[in-house]
Amino acid sequence: MSSTIEDRVILILKEQMSPADLEGLKGHEGAFSALLSLWSQPQYAGRGFWEKLSQLTDIPSARWRSAFSRKQKPTSAMIESIAHLWPKYAFWLVTGVTDAANGHVAPLTALTFPEFLHAEQPGADYYFSKAIALAKRLYEEGGVDLESDEERLAAVERTLPLAHWVGSDLVEVAYRLAASDEYQELLGVWKSREDSRVEHLGRVLGTDRPWERQLEERKSLGLPVSPVYGVDPRIKHQSSWDLFYKPDTDDV
Repeated sequence: MSSTIEDRVILILKEQMSPADLEGLKGHEGAFSALLSLWSQPQYAGRGFWEKLSQLTDIPSARWRSAFSRKQKPTSAMIESIAHLWPKYAFWLVTGVTDAANGHVAPLTALTFPEFLHAEQPGADYYFSKAIALAKRLYEEGGVDLESDEERLAAVERTLPLAHWVGSDLVEVAYRLAASDEYQELLGVWKSREDSRVEHLGRVLGTDRPWERQLEERKSLGLPVSPVYGVDPRIKHQSSWDLFYKPDTDDV
């Protein structure tokens, strides 16, 4: 058994909180808070984090706090809300594994395996968000009663009456939306993401990392190189851009 969805929900929320938020959970404010003025906070971090989360999801802040402290299991509505707010984490949230080359990553607060990489594919999260927005619009413009289990299921289901699969009345709405400016923008976002793929793969596979070449050039010229402090010694032989784990040959 790997980590659970409960664990992964907590880790995603931890990444979205500021150091002060995390220290507040411990009942005190520590030296870490002094770094706040130098730290770029996540979008919803800071004062009123739980209330912001409640407003964004229509789920009471007390229930979010309870899920975070393991007093209750995350509900399906919570899991769906997290996936919609941070779609780059949706795949990892439900499976426990990443597909970073295609934009499906984990938060920095999580150890990943078998992939090592946390950096996302450029444009992928934006594409996911645009796609989610269009999917919501499909149901809205199709007039689906989202409170009705039967109507929701009928809207999304395809059937096989004869030799071919047939969709619901939403197929007609989908084609209308396909002619919209928003849909064309989605196609543009997808193309932009795909255009960046070669460069992104060059980074994650180590075949095109300009900054590493510049560092080696400085070393070869005898120029000083600033040390990086606080690196986990177990991963010092790897680049943070590596897609996979690379055993340290010095330890083999």
